[in-house]
Amino acid sequence: MFGMEGVTIMAHGKVFIIDDEDDNLAYLTEIITAAGYQVEAFSDGSEAVTKMQVESPEMVFLDVQMPHMNGFQVLNAIRKIDNIAKVPVVLLSAISAVTGDDYDPETIQARYGVRPDAFVSKPIRTETVREQLAKFVAHKLP
Repeated sequence: MFGMEGVTIMAHGKVFIIDDEDDNLAYLTEIITAAGYQVEAFSDGSEAVTKMQVESPEMVFLDVQMPHMNGFQVLNAIRKIDNIAKVPVVLLSAISAVTGDDYDPETIQARYGVRPDAFVSKPIRTETVREQLAKFVAHKLP
């Protein structure tokens, strides 16, 4: 909460977005900012993990298919660091559209050895992003 000339403003938490596509970062940033959250966007997973250790976000939207560190590797790194291991992570990918497989957290854990809190197929809809925010972050607000 911030005081401003006698007016109290409730600040929503910070959400990290990790995606190597600038268009996706801009689209998600617009949706999440419009919902009243602060956003920090990253195109590199290792940079985001390093930042998370200093400034833990309320939630993360994480793309799967990225160079250097893919989303599964980033998620694995997050889950191994005590102070950020429980941060809700929503994986984003067009992989289900490409493979025809139906992905969910259990399927991802069985196949890749790491469990996200949710999985959202691309292309991403505004409504879906808002639903994920409500599910993982909004309930924490006073």
